[in-house]
Parts: sequence; C-alpha cells; structure tokens
Amino acid sequence: MRFAGVSVRGADVNMAVIDREAGTEGYGLAVSEAFSRQSFPGETADPDVLLEFTQRIRQDLRDWNIQGVTLVETTKYSNWVYSQAYQRVLCIAGLMIAAAEEQLAYEVVKPPAVGTYLQSPKVEAIEPIVFGFEAPPKYWTTGAREAYAAAAYCARAQ
Repeated sequence: MRFAGVSVRGADVNMAVIDREAGTEGYGLAVSEAFSRQSFPGETADPDVLLEFTQRIRQDLRDWNIQGVTLVETTKYSNWVYSQAYQRVLCIAGLMIAAAEEQLAYEVVKPPAVGTYLQSPKVEAIEPIVFGFEAPPKYWTTGAREAYAAAAYCARAQ
C-alpha cells in the first residue's frame, strides 16, 4: 500500500511516497520515483490557476495509487508575510481538494508527533537510511525529509 506525505515550503508542495505492506514491520520504503515538487505559480487571484495546480497534484496521487495523505503542519505560527501565507493556503487548498476528489483519507499532523513516531527528537534529525536511501535524495533538506516522514506516519495504522 502506498501513502503520501506532504510538506509545504513557501509555494512548493513536496509530495513523497512510502510503500508499506499491511502488517509489516518498520516504516516502509521510499518510492523514489514517486516524489513530486509542485510549485504554485506566484500570487494570483485566478481560480483557473488553482484548479490547474490541484489537477497536477490529483494526477500524481492517482498515478501513484495512494491510499492516504498526511500533511506536516507548519512550525511557523506568527509573523507571516501576507504573500507567504496566501501561497501556503492555496497550496494546502489544492492538496485538500485533490485528496477529496480522489476520496483519500487526509490528515494534518504536527512535526513533534511525526518525530515521536519515527523515534527522532526532531523531524530535522531523521536520516535518509530510515526510508531506504543510502544518501540524501534531492530536496532532502528543503521539504523532502518532512514529506517522507509524513508518508511513514500516514502508513502507521496499516
């Protein structure tokens, strides 16, 4: 079974996939060919842009045969610049709509819960080997680590 984890950084939606068979031990293995970094195209009030962005995310979820989606919540709670908050909200809205259209389970989780599940004091301390990587994959330090961790968290109940 495949589960998607998502980390939003600025206008970038990092989606990673963990493959974990029901009843197996461990966190599952990363599906390296199923990683996507979709960027929301700037500040726009055009609803067609949001729809197109949502369709790109939906297509990835469908192509990867995802069973559930988990978004890692931001750790920034104040001092937002409007443009940053606006883009983040639109990215998350696109993700939520795509998950709903695909009838997928969707949850939002705080980083400490993910770290605790993966037996790490912080998500930032998780090593690539946990997911089967010998070296850090592309975007590891800019959202991929959190996305893979969220995917593993999503698979926890299976």
